[in-house]
Amino acid sequence: MRSSADTLSLSWLPPEKPNGVILDYEIKYHERGKAMSHTVTSQHSSAKVEGLRAATPYVVQVRARTVAGYGRYSNPMDFSTSLHSDPQKSVQDQLPLIVGSASAGLVVIVALVVITVVCLKKQRSGSELEYTEKTAAVHFSGGQSLHRPFHLLRTPTTLSTSSPKRSTSPA
Repeated sequence: MRSSADTLSLSWLPPEKPNGVILDYEIKYHERGKAMSHTVTSQHSSAKVEGLRAATPYVVQVRARTVAGYGRYSNPMDFSTSLHSDPQKSVQDQLPLIVGSASAGLVVIVALVVITVVCLKKQRSGSELEYTEKTAAVHFSGGQSLHRPFHLLRTPTTLSTSSPKRSTSPA
């Protein structure tokens, strides 16, 4: 027997000496301590009783039916429903949600990694550009700086930083 909050799943062996071919089984159950019972039938030696109350003790008995009629009920079996629904069924019902959430989480992680790599590459190339611009600035003694593209720079020895000399001879 296996039970959840509202269901009992049970199975049994057929009687050792049935009085003919078994047509079906009758399952009788009731809450322990209460006289009112319910019955269900099954064509097989297993059944599922649904619509039970959670965290409640029950008593179950089974009997077979042949062409000759019903046999004797089995000895009473006690069981209790659980407080919560079947955990195995619950996991099976939630499996698509679990897989979907895991997939979405993986996509988010991959996206964060890609964004981080792109940002780091931009930051690295930005700092290289800044370094290039700093080396391209040429400072003169007059406090002026000249910004030129790196390939157009001349060495400081080829640049004249002094004022041109004027001729002082009378004209």
